[in-house]
Amino acid sequence: MVQALPSTNRQSELNAEYWSLTPRSQTTEQLSQWLNSLADRVIGGDRIGREEAIALTEIEGNDHILLLCEAADRVRQACCGTMVDLCSIINVKSGNCSENCSFCSQSVHHPGENSPIYGLKSPEEILAQAKAAEEAGAKRFCLVSQGRGIKYNSPKSNEFEQILETVRRIQAETSIKPCCALGEITPQQAQALAEAGVTRYNHNLESSEKFYGNIVTSHSWDDRVQTVKNIKAAGIQACTGGIIGMGESWEDRVDLALALRELEVESVPINLLNPREGTPLGGAPVLTHMKRSRRSLFFAYSSQSKFCDMQGDGKLLWENYKR
Repeated sequence: MVQALPSTNRQSELNAEYWSLTPRSQTTEQLSQWLNSLADRVIGGDRIGREEAIALTEIEGNDHILLLCEAADRVRQACCGTMVDLCSIINVKSGNCSENCSFCSQSVHHPGENSPIYGLKSPEEILAQAKAAEEAGAKRFCLVSQGRGIKYNSPKSNEFEQILETVRRIQAETSIKPCCALGEITPQQAQALAEAGVTRYNHNLESSEKFYGNIVTSHSWDDRVQTVKNIKAAGIQACTGGIIGMGESWEDRVDLALALRELEVESVPINLLNPREGTPLGGAPVLTHMKRSRRSLFFAYSSQSKFCDMQGDGKLLWENYKR
């Protein structure tokens, strides 16, 4: 857990010290010193301010971005060493989602091309894939479902009980750590998941509070924040991040990172938008490799979580990297 914010006077002194020159006006040597000073502060438990976070987004040019890479790598080494957290996921229920998330092809409002539709998979099918994931080397296995959340399920539905039983079987029959992404949940449901053996729960904020209404209107950003709080209150680690490349500004990305830091989430998945045909964002441009690098390094500095996870379509990431 990060230490408390420094006093207002001390924060002002730090801002004056590091804000005397903006990244765009600094020489390579000055930029390197500035970045390493910021890294020292983050490693020491300090939190960088919003203006400093925005300044990080203004770094341009391959040589200067490589300096950002070097300093951010120091933060990574200090915060999580060389450990890589491998997680495999399974879509346990797909399609006909009631929500209108602009990036998602499972929405009933804009079903994407070739998006599968099926009900909740059987415990046996899910368990078989959990065992296959463990055999492949994954340490975590996440059960992902469509929908706003299981808190809205009909009282007659037994889907939540079936998921709990599946999690218990994964716990009993494998060594892989079960995780879930089931949308909004109540405090009681979060506690039941923890008791069944769920160690981490994925529930992304997607973007900043300000930008959120541009991509989703069927539920609110505050709804998602409350679910993250419910998860953490039950003792489950929060895997909470967002999607980059939906038309948001760098300031939106800064505000997302700072919101995640305030929630003290344990893992930040940084998703690259993979535009899906048939969705409102189907024609969005794909970020270049260098732009992806900048946003990843920025989150490493700003969110101060234990892990920043790179996520996205593997083929898309590789093709983009080659550019």
